This record gives sequence, structure tokens and C-alpha cells, in this order.
Amino acid sequence: MKSHDDEKQKDALLRAEAEDRLAGASKAERAARPAEDLLHELQVHQIELEMQNEALRQSQVALAESRDRYVDLYEFAPVGYLSLGAEGLIEEINLTGALQLGRERKKLLQTRFAALVVPEDQGRWVQHVVGVKQGDLQGGLSLGLRRGDGSVFQAQLQCVLAKGPFDEQAEGLPVVRIAVSDITARLQVERAVRNERKRMRTILDVAGDPIFVKDNEHRIVLANRAFYDLFELDESAVIGQVLAENRPSDEARHFLDVDRRVLDTGIPYVCEESLTVNHFLRTIVTSKTRFVEDSGEKFLVGTIFDITESKLAAIKHASLEAQLRESQKMEAIGTLAGGIAHDFNNIIAAILGNAELARQDASSNVLVLESVEQIRKAASRARDLVQQILSFSRRQPTELKVIALSPVVEETARLLRATLPARTVLETRCQEGVPLVLGDATQLEQVLINLVTNAAQAMGGQAGHIDIHLDTITAQAMLDQKRTALVKMHARRPGSAVRLTVKDDGPGMDGETLARVFEPFFTTKPVGSGTGLGLSVVHGIVRNHEGVIQVHSELGHGTTFTVILPPADVKTGARTPETSQKTSASVAPVNSGQHILYIDDDGALVSLITRLFKRRGFRVSGHTDQDAALQALRADPGAFDLVLTDYNMPGLSGLDVAREVKAIRRDLPVAVTSGFLDEELLAQAEEAGVQHLIFKADDVEVFCESVLKVWQKAT
Repeated sequence: MKSHDDEKQKDALLRAEAEDRLAGASKAERAARPAEDLLHELQVHQIELEMQNEALRQSQVALAESRDRYVDLYEFAPVGYLSLGAEGLIEEINLTGALQLGRERKKLLQTRFAALVVPEDQGRWVQHVVGVKQGDLQGGLSLGLRRGDGSVFQAQLQCVLAKGPFDEQAEGLPVVRIAVSDITARLQVERAVRNERKRMRTILDVAGDPIFVKDNEHRIVLANRAFYDLFELDESAVIGQVLAENRPSDEARHFLDVDRRVLDTGIPYVCEESLTVNHFLRTIVTSKTRFVEDSGEKFLVGTIFDITESKLAAIKHASLEAQLRESQKMEAIGTLAGGIAHDFNNIIAAILGNAELARQDASSNVLVLESVEQIRKAASRARDLVQQILSFSRRQPTELKVIALSPVVEETARLLRATLPARTVLETRCQEGVPLVLGDATQLEQVLINLVTNAAQAMGGQAGHIDIHLDTITAQAMLDQKRTALVKMHARRPGSAVRLTVKDDGPGMDGETLARVFEPFFTTKPVGSGTGLGLSVVHGIVRNHEGVIQVHSELGHGTTFTVILPPADVKTGARTPETSQKTSASVAPVNSGQHILYIDDDGALVSLITRLFKRRGFRVSGHTDQDAALQALRADPGAFDLVLTDYNMPGLSGLDVAREVKAIRRDLPVAVTSGFLDEELLAQAEEAGVQHLIFKADDVEVFCESVLKVWQKAT
């Protein structure tokens, strides 16, 4: 309206100026001007008017086009626009706003806007619009608006305060102009994104292995619960941090180099490596790969698989497998020893028996008696060797007695000095007051012989020293070594123990040899120079004595074997198995002609036993065939007073023969001989009705006395 008044005032000023110019011209000038000039002037003026008219028309067209563009922009804008009067009524609203509200525009005019707000948001709306009108608040507000069909959509409102609408009736009154954006879809997307993130977070946290994401600057941007637990850190101490900065320097360089290579090249990385966690080195398998967002930003995704426990389990499993293999080897040795013992014991028994008969027959020939005695001693040593092998393989009970080791050490050393090379010096040191031990003197003597012999052979005939030291080791000294075997031994037998040390200054052993030193058949000697059983036998004897054997060796610095034996419980005394394998009782010979049926697959023993018992007044029927012997018994069951049979025979065993004998004649006494006796054989013999088991390896006198005792008990 003001611009309209300005135009009228401008026209009046122009008209006044034109009239002044026309009045200023003299009458003479006007009269002198030709009519043509006047006409030309009028034509020019007309053209000017037409040009002005055209310019005015073009301005009107441009104005109309501008108005149309404004209307289009206003009406079809992507957001709704509306104006609220002082009373909160809708004064103006564009087409988009009407479409958003699902109502006709004319019906929305003069409608109270607050009525369109859902009830739960009305309070926030009133508070917000009051703040806008007071000029204290500008900005956005999210709330729910109700459409004409009753449905609700979420809207984002941007409110500003203006002074009056375009019409004159409301001049000066406050007007609130509002831009309305439908954010329902956006909120749904945001909700979906939140749900997806929550779902992803749940999945990541459920995963048992640590998972992490790093940006191009090595900062952690995402990690799961397992990752936090691994490093024992909170999320706030991880997200946005470069954790490699807190790693040991070598680890930090390694991880940063690997991450940079993956981020730059995109080549995945999978490797087993070490990771320090709380000062403990763990073994992990790390997998890393790269992904690139649409924006070009690079990220690294990694997983950590902690295999520390599985590695330890694998080591333990390998150790158990090694122990199992060792046990199987020992079992194989036992089986082999048992098989050898049968045949070898028969040979030894034949030698000892015939030596005894030869001694009796040559009682007046000193030279013959001396030779027979040497034969007997050699056979006795062979018999003891078989028993040691059986003890090593746990196939033969060991008779333990309370003994002092000092005499055993001194006597064994005396015998060994005569067999060692001249350039080898053997020295002994025995501490006084060493506790007694519960052991087998012969076996412990064998331990010393094997250890010293092994040391001398290791020196290869070169000059050297071998020291045998016997002393006491305190309980605390044993426990300080923190070795399981010593702790267990101390638990069984508290107190100080006996320590036997054999030390040489030979070439020593490397780690591989040291690890296999007690392995049966393992030897570093050339083929034919050793059996590999010497130290295995030592190990078996020490184990059967409930002791511990240790070895320490370095190349070029000699070897030290240490045997630790528990002290004997003197109150308890010897622990001897209850078998009839030995007796020193003297049984007088008889001449009553009792008949013995003897069965053995070894003809030499059959001949020997027959001769031995005939000299003691018995009648003996010897057989190497079980069936023939049983046939003789069936032919005349009452002709025999005692059946004596070997246990280990092809075909029918001694127990099988005993069962057949009992089936033929139940009251006939049966005794079984064997080169080794164990609990299993004792139980089987009792079940088969065998009265006695006789140890075949005993010397002739003891063997005969055992048989005589069986017969006397039966009668």
C-alpha cells in the first residue's frame, strides 16, 4: 500500500515538471516552431510512451511469473508451510501441509493447530510455542500429528516468529510460521538401524572369541564383550584408543605393521602369534581383513582365537602319549622277560642241579669241586640276573629287607675296581648315620654296578674319575626341589631320605640322549656293544623300591645320577610276599618210596629232577608230554603220591594239568613250579586246586626241601 502511494506521488512530480517546461517556452518560440517539428515531437513522445508501456508490460509478466514460481515453490515444497495467528489458528497453509495432514486446505484454515497434535505431545507443543512467541526459543520440535483419517505421523516442526500476515486486518499481531517435515520414515530407518546395531552387538557379544574393528588410524571403533574380557578393560578404555600403544614395544611394532599392511593392501592376514595379557604370554591365532565404505573410508576387522589352553593341552597330551609309549615299551620288556625267563630258568636250574649232583659225586676230588663251585657261582649270578630283569618288568615280587647301604656300596665298589680300566679311578664316600632302607641288597648292588659300568663305558677307556657318594638328604631339601616324585615319596615316608650319587667326569650327554636315557633298548654304543637295558633295569629297580632317580648331564662336563630312597620303617621290618618261594628249613630225606609224577617240557630238567629225588628215596616218573603223563595217571590213579608240574608249557599249562589231575583224583596233591610268581598266578592256582607254587629258580636244596614240605603237608 505504501508503494502504491509512492507511485502516485512520482507521477504528480513528473506531470508538474512537464507543465513547467511547456509554460517556460515563449509564445514567439512556440509560434516559430514549425508544425512538422511539433508532429515529430509528438511521434517521438508516442514511441517513448509505447516503449515505457512495453517495459511496464514485461515487468508485469515477470512479476506474474515470479509470483507463480513462488506459489509453486510454496505449494509444492517437500515440507509443509503454515502460519499461525495470535490465537493459534491456521491462517495460511500450503498444499504439502494439507496433504501431510490428510485434510482439505480450506477446512484447515482457521483451525486450531493444537487440535492436530496428539494428546501426549500437547504439553510439549504449548510450552514450545509460548517460548517461540516470547522470543526465548527457536528451533525444532518432534511430535505426533493426527491426520484426517485418524492416523498419526511423526513430524519435525521448525518454528519462527514473524510480524503480521500479508493482509491488513492483522497488522502488527504476532505470527508463528512453521515448517512441517514428515519424519516417520526417517524414524523408522533410525529405529531399524538401532535394532540392527543392537542385534549385531548381541551377536558379537555372544561370539566366544574377541572381535574388533579399527579405523585407518588404528583406533578401535567397535569391539565385543570377549575383546574387553580378554584385556580386562571397560568399553570406555577401548573405543577410540590405539591399544598397540600399551603393548610391549616389539608387539606394538608387529601389530601396527600388520594392521597397516592389511589396511593399505586389502590382503587378509591369518597367523599364530604371541600376545602379552596382564604380564602373561598367550598364544593366539589372529585373523584380519579390510573393508571399505562407500565414502572410501577404510576399516580393519579382526578376530582373536586364544589357543593357549589347547596348546598346553596338546603338550600335556603329547607328554601322556610319551608316557603311554614308555609304559608300552616297559610292558613289552616284561613280556619279553617273562618269555626268556622260562627257558633261561630251565637252563639255569639244570646247570645248578647237575652242579649239585656233581659236587655230591666228587666229594673227595678237590679240583673237581673247585670247578663245580665256579659253575654254581656263575649259574647263581645268571639266576639273579633273570630275577632282576623280572623285577624290572614287575613280573616277579621283590623280597625287601631292612638293610644298611654302606656295606653294599663298599663291597660293590671293591668288586668293581677289579673290572674297571686301569686309568679309571673309583672313589667312595659314605656318610655315617645314613638311615636304613627297605630294599633288596642284590638289586641295589646291581644298580651300582650298572651306573658305574655305564660311566666307565662313557669315558671310553680314557683317564677319569667316578665318585660314589652316600649321604642323607633332608626332607626340606627334597621339597625345595619341587619335583612331584619327591613330594609323593615324602608324603609316603616323611623324614630324611638316603641319597646315592654316582658322578663321572666323562663327555656328558646332549639333551636328546638325556631325554631317552632310561628308555629300554636305547643305547649310543655301536651295534653289538650294548643292549640298552642297563639304565632301564636301574630305573625299574629304583621304582620298585619306591625311590626316585635323577640325572644331570652337560656335554663336556660329565654326568651325575642321583638315587633317592625312602627311609625304612624299622618297626615294620621287611615286607615279604607270602609265597613258598624260599625256605631255609631243613627236611630230612625219606626212604619210603613215595611216587612223584613230574611233568616238564624241558628234558634236561626232567632228567635232573628224576635223579635228585631218586637220591632222596622217591620214585619218580618223569614226562615231557602232558598227555602222556595224564594217561599214565588215568591208567593207575592210586600209583602216585604227588604231582609236580611246570607252569609254562606249550599246549596244556601247569594249571590245566592240575585241573585234569583233580578231575581224575581229587585228593592227589599238586604242586606247580614256575620261574616267576605273581598275584595273578597265585589266584589262578588256588582256583585250579593247586596246593603250592614252588619257585623254580631256587637252588637245588631249597627246591627239593619245598617239594618235600608239600608232600609232608599232604600226608
